[in-house]
Amino acid sequence: MIINDFNKTALIDGEIEITYAELIEHVREYAALIDIEPGERVVILAENRLEWIYALYAIWNHGGIAVPLDFAMREETLRTVLADCRPSVICTSALGAAKLDRASSRRGQDRPGAKLIDFDALERPAGALPPLRTQLNPDDTALIVYTSGTTGPPKGVMLSYTNLMATINGLIDFDIMRREDRVIGLLPFHHIYPLQGTIILPLYVGATVVYVHELNSAEILRVLKQHRITFFIGVPRLYELFHRNIFARINASAAARTLLRLARRVDNLTFSRVLFGRIHTMFGGQVRLYASGGSKLDAALARDMRDLGFVLDEGYGVSETAPIIAFNPFDRIRLGSVGLPLPGTQVTIHDGEILTRGPHVMQGYFNKPQETESKIHDGWYHTGDAGYLDEDGYLYVTGRKDDMIVLPSGKNINPEDIERDILAISPLIEDIGVMQRDGKLAALIYPNYALFKKEKIANIVDAIRRTVIDRYNSGVEGYRKILEIAILREPLPKTNLGKLQRFLMDSVLTYGERRPRDIPEPEIREYALLKDFLEQQTGRPILPDDHFDLDVGLDSLARVELQVYVESTFGLELADEDLAHHPTVQSLAEFVRAGQTRAEDSQVDWKEIFSRDVACALPPMNSLTLRIMRAVLRPLGRAWFQVRTSGMHKLPSAPFILAPNHQSYLDAVLLIAFLPWEVIAQTCIVAKQQPFYTTTLGRWLIERMHVIVLDGDKDLKASLQAIATVLQQGRNVAIFPEGTRSRDGSLAPFKKLFAILSTELDLMVVPLAIQGAFEALPRGSLCPRHAPIALAVCDPIRPDGKDYDQLRIRVQCAIEDHLQERS
Repeated sequence: MIINDFNKTALIDGEIEITYAELIEHVREYAALIDIEPGERVVILAENRLEWIYALYAIWNHGGIAVPLDFAMREETLRTVLADCRPSVICTSALGAAKLDRASSRRGQDRPGAKLIDFDALERPAGALPPLRTQLNPDDTALIVYTSGTTGPPKGVMLSYTNLMATINGLIDFDIMRREDRVIGLLPFHHIYPLQGTIILPLYVGATVVYVHELNSAEILRVLKQHRITFFIGVPRLYELFHRNIFARINASAAARTLLRLARRVDNLTFSRVLFGRIHTMFGGQVRLYASGGSKLDAALARDMRDLGFVLDEGYGVSETAPIIAFNPFDRIRLGSVGLPLPGTQVTIHDGEILTRGPHVMQGYFNKPQETESKIHDGWYHTGDAGYLDEDGYLYVTGRKDDMIVLPSGKNINPEDIERDILAISPLIEDIGVMQRDGKLAALIYPNYALFKKEKIANIVDAIRRTVIDRYNSGVEGYRKILEIAILREPLPKTNLGKLQRFLMDSVLTYGERRPRDIPEPEIREYALLKDFLEQQTGRPILPDDHFDLDVGLDSLARVELQVYVESTFGLELADEDLAHHPTVQSLAEFVRAGQTRAEDSQVDWKEIFSRDVACALPPMNSLTLRIMRAVLRPLGRAWFQVRTSGMHKLPSAPFILAPNHQSYLDAVLLIAFLPWEVIAQTCIVAKQQPFYTTTLGRWLIERMHVIVLDGDKDLKASLQAIATVLQQGRNVAIFPEGTRSRDGSLAPFKKLFAILSTELDLMVVPLAIQGAFEALPRGSLCPRHAPIALAVCDPIRPDGKDYDQLRIRVQCAIEDHLQERS
């Protein structure tokens, strides 16, 4: 310690304030309780609390080795770690003691043979207290810190006092923390980053630390204001939360957006702090520096926060380097970089990997000499991180070298870059992990379930594909596209500091996978009826916690069938928002049980559904807008795409359902331009809901272009009834049976909506083969290419008593056969 005012407040925890003099007295008390010999190991397993700090310094006062453990550690891992470090004493709490009992009892063993000191059951020691030790051997082991397990099972990192002081002295040289600072303590003590940043370093320089136990924004902001915090130590996940909340307000205000543009143009911290003074007041108004570590900080986020006047200072290191390797000097911050190597620290890049050497490098892994030798060569510690140094010596981290994905094509991909880009697109995805499966990029996605419920969106997979993944894929090279997604039941496995544990990604439980789940079935008739109905519809076993979209795989049409079944069986009209709020079989059964008026098993009757007329305003047959569009599009299509048509004479005069394959956004335009006028004038085109249709121009075109927008997320039943009404009024309807554009030019399985309409209304289906539109405008392209396009009308097909699937397959085969003949 370099403190000389022992009456100064050292620690604040709620209403408790501890001076430096009182801190020393508490350390001496705990030193009397923790009676150990130099070199003995003492585990600290407890929540963040003042006693944790007293115990740490008391251990060191005896020359012992502190072993801080993650209080949230799984019991199986806890057993393994305790067996590895073999402590003489375990300092814990009442909750920790109970956890130790559970960990040992599940293995059928007694609690480890170590003295237990329970923070919640201590009495003040009797007799004289041991003196405060002032000299320690700098080469002695001070800590054994178990790694967070981002790449495998935890390993004990042995850090000496020399290692710890190398980081402390380097940060002091960079003017990172000062004696007058008031530091906020949020993060778990067991990790070396907050251990150094919110205990050891601030107490060494004589600062004051205020601890927060409730990690919610209201409590953090209260502490920032009440205690006039000047130094904020956090992790990127926390700053992402701040950024999201702040910019949600800014983006909602035209005035705020204008001020932000002005701040970016002026590019001056003082000016920005004045301009956004209200935001800084929310954060207490006194914070001079926000330190970030633990994982990579997004450079765009740091830039945005700087534009608001916030000083985000990023550093870099690992547990094995106590933990800092580099940090941005306070007066020379370079956004996007993790800073300059600390004084006395050497950094080099070898084969793209960051290597470091100096007094900060660990003594080795406890009980693991081979692992130590594999990481340290000639004094150089191999971090496993990829990066580079710029011409001024600033270090940049580009990702984990081991995490880099190497595709069969030889392309190297940093998954963190893709994850960051996708998360920036939409708040519908809360978290994502990108990996390689069968030579293709796949994404494990944890949706923002609360937002889906709020927006009343039941079709999670379709919404994520359509609004997020397809949007991302449209702007990247082919080898960077996400070709497979899986939706997670639980959040991705992460450390307490927010690092993704990629080695566990293959073992996470995803929706749709038929993994064994021991779930008792509710013994209520409503559940039994729903289960039987769903098993008949899907041909697969149903479990109580199966999600309708993610496990059962109900598409939009199947959800309408479920709604109709619930209405006819239980007398309960089921709205779309009800399915969004009750997305599993059991939760829906319980909802139905509470609101039903009867319980009589029935069948879905589409004819009865289609018999219900709905208001459906149609544009006049001789739409002037439609004529103008055709006059412009026909010559353009012939000149640019050499459009050829065949079989137009096969189009019936009576109302029919046109079923074209869907290759690109050009398809609807081609129908409007090249179908005979007497046909297109009486044809409504069914289109999937797109953001464009909600714009003024989109709504104007819908009113004049014979378009029926089908929203798979909201009120789909009414949309289906509107389509039936159009057909019953003598108009034709064009439905793309694939439901979405082709991803690779090939046909996707046809959905059965057109077949249901054809069968129940006894209308012909006319298959129409579109060829060449994918080559002219594939997914992700904005500018159409020169490519010949052909439209071919196939022989009409009558329902003639076929069931829905038979008719669906026959229409698909007709188009497939035509495309194969012409390929």
